[in-house]
Amino acid sequence: MNTLIIKHPASNGFSLIELLVALSIAAIILAVSPSITSLIHTNKTTAQIHEFATSLNFARSEAIKRGNAVTVCRTQGNPQCDGPPDIDEQKVWNTGWMVFSDINGNGQYNPPQDQVLRQHSALPDNYSLRSSTRIRITYQSVGISPGFMDTWILCGPGGNPVFTRGLVLAYSGRVRFAQDSNGNGTRDNGTSWNTVQPKELICTS
Repeated sequence: MNTLIIKHPASNGFSLIELLVALSIAAIILAVSPSITSLIHTNKTTAQIHEFATSLNFARSEAIKRGNAVTVCRTQGNPQCDGPPDIDEQKVWNTGWMVFSDINGNGQYNPPQDQVLRQHSALPDNYSLRSSTRIRITYQSVGISPGFMDTWILCGPGGNPVFTRGLVLAYSGRVRFAQDSNGNGTRDNGTSWNTVQPKELICTS
């Protein structure tokens, strides 16, 4: 007598436990993603403002070492002091900057006597670096930068205060990073030359 054997095809679906595990993993990824994105933007803005500070400190030390003026100015990809149009009456440094030995101290790059010492490329998309008034900084041979005191604001995507960083240049030529001096969640310049209260670093469009 022949016996009929029926074979059931193997199931290709997921068990209830597998679905629950997959959903749990997806929920964790969704919860962590904003934190990871925020950390990336924070690290980028911090790195960019430190690179600008490094350029200024380098220019100051070179002025002292060489015994002549050294200038930092905006560029647009070429070894020439030039920058994009103002935005909200602020000087835009997004397109990069260069450091050069400024033999006659006029703040203009005049080859062949002037020599480019360092050049920085444009910032990443959606990041901006602005000064309220300065298109260059010239260090004298003793390392001071009279007439160029200002605060540079570096903004991340969307102008979020969490990603905002600032650099303050003093008469002495020294720089310091802006901090949240009053604890309100927004960095400021710590001191102001015109007002009693520190000026908060606000990113505009």
